[in-house]
Parts: sequence; structure tokens; C-alpha cells
Amino acid sequence: MNILSIFISIALFVFAIESFNAQEPIINSLEIFPSNPSNEDTVLIISHTITSSLGFQFNEDFNHDGQEFTLQRCFFLGVNTGGGHYVDTVFIYPNELSVGSYTVYYNAYATYNESECAPVNTAKDSVTFSVGFLNIQEENLSDTEVVVFPNPSNTTHTLQFTVPANTKLTVHLYDMQGRKLKNIFNGQVSDGNFQQAIDVSKLDNGVYFYGIAYEGKRQMVRFVK
Repeated sequence: MNILSIFISIALFVFAIESFNAQEPIINSLEIFPSNPSNEDTVLIISHTITSSLGFQFNEDFNHDGQEFTLQRCFFLGVNTGGGHYVDTVFIYPNELSVGSYTVYYNAYATYNESECAPVNTAKDSVTFSVGFLNIQEENLSDTEVVVFPNPSNTTHTLQFTVPANTKLTVHLYDMQGRKLKNIFNGQVSDGNFQQAIDVSKLDNGVYFYGIAYEGKRQMVRFVK
């Protein structure tokens, strides 16, 4: 084989590799979990991106501007075969989102540069989801007996219950539409006994709920003003 033939073979090989990678990366899925979150949920943005050559991912960027999120990732296309699957999750924590509609735009870039995201190809996808108020209703998902007294009350009442010792506990106040009005308690209960006097004099007359959460359990307790 002469030098010209070798050169042509190398050129064809490089062209074939670049043509094969021209379709990279591939966004296999972009999902929101839960699909219909409330303003009290932790929202997960889960993406699954595929490359045919095994390299690595770098340079993630996530921005929030009003009702839009932009998620950008760069994937280095290595010389190893076998392909790469990248499942990534971005967390949006409770009460970071208001009620409304949001769109996530995902840009996945492919590059041959290991240190700089200089894209040779881009894949794009988007997903839209809506955030609603917490579906409020009286429920008991624990064995805890909760007492609110007096109930009804126009001034001050006492919230009292018992949980396991050294428990991380949160107590929030909600209206009938599921809107969180106030953080009542967020901390550790060393002896397990919770008792707190709460001023409700500034609330409008109506029905309200205390949301009690600990150890993965939740309890909604109704009271009347």
C-alpha cells in the first residue's frame, strides 16, 4: 500500500467517525417528577442523554428566569467505544416555585475538546409543567393524636401532640386553598412533646389547617377561626 492509499484510508476513517458522531448527543428523555407538582413538592428535572462513544460530561449550567429554566450540559466525545448513558437530576426544593406554568429548555452539547465546551453538535428538548397549590384536606398518615384547643378560637389556641424523641419536625399553617401562610415550627423535638400557643387573631374568619410532618409522615389538622 502506497502513502497516498494510507492517507486516503485515514481520511475516510476520520470522516466515518465524525459522521457517526454527528448525531450526538441524543436526548433520550426529559421528565418532571412529580408530573403535576404542588408548591409544597420537591420537583425533579430528570434527563437521560446518550452518546455513542464513551467520554465524560462536564460544564453543567442551570438558570431560572421567571417561568423558564435553561439547563445546559457538555459531553466530551472520547475515542472509546461502547457508548455513554448519562442520567442526571436537578432538584427544585419546596416553595421555590409559585403556582403557575413553567418550561424547561435542555441543551446538550457534544465536543471533542476535553477542557472547553466548543460544540460540534447540539441536541435540544423542552418540557412544560404546571405547579398548583397543595391539595388540602384533613388527613392522618401517622399514629399521632393532635389536639387543638380551644377550637374554634378567635384569639389564641394551643397545638399539642407527641412524636418520637429527637425527631425533626415541621409545622406549617395553610388556608383552604392550600396556600402556606406561616411557618409555625421547623426544628428538633428532643423529648418528643410538642406544645405551642399560636395567635390566630389576625386571620380572617374561616377554616384553616396545620400541616405536621416528621419521619416521612404527614398529618393535616383542621381548625376554625
